[in-house]
This record gives sequence, C-alpha cells and structure tokens, in this order.
Amino acid sequence: MKVSVLVALVCTLTFSLPGFAAEDWLIEYGPKRLMNDPRYAGVCLKADLPKDLSYLSSKPEPRPPYKKSETGGSADPRYLLFTPNLGDPPQDKERAEMINLNSVVLSDYGVLAFLPKLREAWIVTDKPEQLPQALLDALGTDRSLKCLCIRGDVSSLDLAVLGRVPGLETIYFSDSHLTARNIEQLAAIKSLHCIEVSDEHELSAASVASLVAIKRLRDLRLSCPLAADADLSLLKDLSQLRRLHIPVRANTLEQVSKLIKLKVLKAGGGASDTSIEAGIPHLSTLKNLISLELLEGSYVHITGETLGDLRYLPLKYLVVNSCHITPDGYRSLSDIKSLRGLDITWTRPPHTGLMAVSNLRNLRRLDASCIDDYDQLKVLADTLPQCSIQASKNCNR
Repeated sequence: MKVSVLVALVCTLTFSLPGFAAEDWLIEYGPKRLMNDPRYAGVCLKADLPKDLSYLSSKPEPRPPYKKSETGGSADPRYLLFTPNLGDPPQDKERAEMINLNSVVLSDYGVLAFLPKLREAWIVTDKPEQLPQALLDALGTDRSLKCLCIRGDVSSLDLAVLGRVPGLETIYFSDSHLTARNIEQLAAIKSLHCIEVSDEHELSAASVASLVAIKRLRDLRLSCPLAADADLSLLKDLSQLRRLHIPVRANTLEQVSKLIKLKVLKAGGGASDTSIEAGIPHLSTLKNLISLELLEGSYVHITGETLGDLRYLPLKYLVVNSCHITPDGYRSLSDIKSLRGLDITWTRPPHTGLMAVSNLRNLRRLDASCIDDYDQLKVLADTLPQCSIQASKNCNR
C-alpha cells in the first residue's frame, strides 16, 4: 500500500514589538489553518530533526543543512506533513525516505516512535473513527511531544490513550464535538495547561463544567458557543488561568473579573452589545491584565465610563475594532498610558479621536481604517515617531 504525500511549507508568524516579552504580545497564524482544509487529511508533525537522518532511510542520506538555533537548542524546527491512505498501515516497519527538509514519506505510523524530539503533531480526520492504535502508541512513546492538534471527532478511548503521552502541555480541538466524558479523560494529563476548543457546535453545560474542573489550566480558549445553562461562575475555580478566550453573554465578564492572575483576555461573540458594555468596567479588578481584545463582530458602544478604570491596569495591547467609540471614550482611551499596541480598525475615528490617540506616547503599533485626511495622519505619525501605523482610507470590510 502506497502512502500519499503532501509537501507543504508551513509557516508560523509570531509578531513581536520591541520591549515585549513573548507572552505579552502574540498574534498567531499558521499550521492550525491546515486543520480547516479537508485536502490535508492526515497528520502534520513539527519536529527537531537530527543532523543525520540516514538511520530513517533505506539508503544513506546526505547530512542536511544545519545551524544552531538562536535559543541555544541543538536543532531547528521543521515541518513534516503526510497523508496515509485509508486502511491498515503497511507492514514494512521502521522505513522512511527523506524527501526534503519539509516532508517525510512514512510507510508505517510506528516510525513516529523513531523521530527524536517530536514536539508538535497535527492529526486531521475527516470521519468520526478511532485513530489508528499504532499512531497512538507511537505518540505515547515520545517524551518530547508538547502540543497536539486534532481536527475531527475523537473517541474517549483515543483521549484516554493520549492522556498517557508524557509531558503533553497543549491540546487544540477543532470540530471535535467534545462531550463531558471526552474532556474528563484530559484531567489525567498532569502536565496539561492549555486547551483550545474551536467548534460551530454548542459546548454543553456538562462539558464546560468538566473543562473548569481541570484546575491547573493556565490557558483556556473557547471559540465555540456555550450552552445557555452553562455555569460560568465555576470559572473562579481556575485560579491559575493566565489567558482566556471566551464568548460573552450576560454576567460573563463579571465572572471573569474574579480571575485575578489573568493576563490575556479575548472576549465577544454571542452576546448583546449591552452585556459587554456593562461587563468591561468589572475588568478593572484584573491587576495583571496586559491584553484585552473585543472580538470583531462585538459592536460595543464604548464611552468614557466604559474604559474609565482600565487606565489603572498595565494594559499593553487593546483591540476595540468594530466598536463605536464616543468622544469621551477616546479621551478615556488616551489615559491608558501603558498601551503599546492599539487596534481601532472599522471604528471610523474622528479627528478628535486621532488627536486623543496621539497622547499615547508609549504606542508602538496602531491599526486603523477610514482615515480620509492624509495631513491628519501625518501629524499623528510625526507625534508618535516610534509607532508603526497601519492605516487606510478603506471603510469596507
């Protein structure tokens, strides 16, 4: 049985501003996009490849280009992408042929066990079927695996096996229709601190309760609708949480305000504008908050009262695109002197609004649109010479 191969260059973009620590400013794109493309059904791996790969091949291979990483590691990350045919894997075990630094042909899932320093794996399934046991067994032997991304349905048995992967820290689920029973299997992973769920289907109240029961989580990202009866007051039990992405409804932000260690919050979607407007002032209790993003589509009416107490927080990054900001709102925004990044795209800022922004002397990046007056923009650029301004006249999405 032949194995079909997809050769792909997979890039991850991490955008960083001067003076920002990695956890302070992080805009992520990259491999997870593959998970939403049905053409890439299979497994994508990110590994630290060794200098000499000949022991993985049926014939000697030349030593690949190699340089020491800036972080002092012993190898550079490479991306491997392969698509197995349906059916049982071939039996000629421990055989692999190196095509280039970005792809590998594998004749057996078991070969994964021989890839050293495997750090990330993307598993893409188009059918709700049990993952091949050989693949699960191979992943379970690798102590370097830190991140696992799964697109498609998985069984409780699959997750129970994955729960035995030593050192696993992060799991991303996409369209996996998670149940409370599925999530309960994750509680056994003692090293797990980050879970992301991206799904069009509603996450049940029982599933939300099972997630919140994993109290060691430091990063929880829910890009999915939540059941109306989900008890968000349980969020307070996640005392170690540093990062949260969550759809907002009535009282959501009031519950979030109890997460005193929270540093990054992305909120919006599924709520009325008034629910978000009423909730934002509660965030003033989050004394460690450095990043606040109101998701696009949250057409919030931002006034001076809405943002007033946020000036006491160490906010460095604020996204309020698609919001309606009043003149008083811009004045309050200009009082958040710690801001290094600001996104006011689609807000149609008036002249007075941009003048207020010019008071943010620590600003290093500004994203805006619907700017008609070039001279006005030039004045802003002259006032903030250290700021990278991404602006346009375009008012269309």
